[in-house]
Amino acid sequence: MQTDAKVRVEIILKNTTTKTFKDAVYLDSNDGKLFRGEEEGIYTLSRNGGEEEQLPLKYITEGDFDYGFDFASIAPGETLKIRYMVTATP
Repeated sequence: MQTDAKVRVEIILKNTTTKTFKDAVYLDSNDGKLFRGEEEGIYTLSRNGGEEEQLPLKYITEGDFDYGFDFASIAPGETLKIRYMVTATP
């Protein structure tokens, strides 16, 4: 990987329980600050492979995590796909 290379991060979450999760949050970290966020500051979310939705990327400035993704609910068996872009640092 080279400096300024664009990298698409893809995270897949699946609720394998029989319960609906309400007010769920997924946190992601940028260990070693290998990447910087894209200027657009958005991420794409799709549920069960359906229509994609673009949402503002939530940057966390304190603690061990760098990005936060909030979900009103995740139904039993539901699959969420999160995608966002980052840029490699030197």
